Amino acid sequence: MQTEKTSPPFLRMFLRSFFLQVVLNYERMQGLGFGIIILPIARSLELRGKELSDFLRRSFSFFNSHPYYANYAAGAVSRLEMDKASEREIKSLKEQLLGPLGLLGDQVFWYRLKPLFGLCAVIAVLLICWPVRAGFRNEYIPAVVSILILYNILHLWVRRQGLIKGYASGSGVIEVLKNSFLIRRRRLLGLICAFTAGYYLINVSHISDHSIGFWSAFVSASICLYFRVRLWAAVLFSLTIALVFTFIAEIRIF
Repeated sequence: MQTEKTSPPFLRMFLRSFFLQVVLNYERMQGLGFGIIILPIARSLELRGKELSDFLRRSFSFFNSHPYYANYAAGAVSRLEMDKASEREIKSLKEQLLGPLGLLGDQVFWYRLKPLFGLCAVIAVLLICWPVRAGFRNEYIPAVVSILILYNILHLWVRRQGLIKGYASGSGVIEVLKNSFLIRRRRLLGLICAFTAGYYLINVSHISDHSIGFWSAFVSASICLYFRVRLWAAVLFSLTIALVFTFIAEIRIF
């Protein structure tokens, strides 16, 4: 059992993780920032001399991942350092995490959650401040700030979970990452983002009956989800169905 003296300094590592990309460069990418994150581990272990130099050399080596999910690697590597794992094992784990952390992090946040929350902010402004007029209005502030707060609560939760679960799992962090809540539901997040984009497009257009296009897109996307259709195909199919039903509705109206 670890003593209080050698317990992982999660708070310091968490705060340092916000500076992961401050010293981003083409040679080591996020390597310097990653070393800064886990540097408190060396202080907890009271490393000196050659042990400290070896720790710094492997910690500041090449590293690149999604900035929010990098804490999974930081937690896992910290666990191996605390357990006195071999340098080869630590280096191998970092290399294994480069691809999954970057790919899955981009899929969840950059391709789904960030566009989704951005669309929600725009829709909230449209619903609260309709009709929208040129110029700044005070009513915009609560809608936008609320969406920003929700997004950052989610992103801070991912950073925290990364450190804790990464440290708890050690070399098994990849399995933990694959079974995390957002990763397992990234297909559903993509469909929700598509629904939101369709709802936005319908509401900013001059279509007489908004609900027809929205509900036709919703039903068709749900069918695609049930049959596990690829995301790009589901979005294309849903958009096509929505346009067809909307066009039919416009013909009937006029």
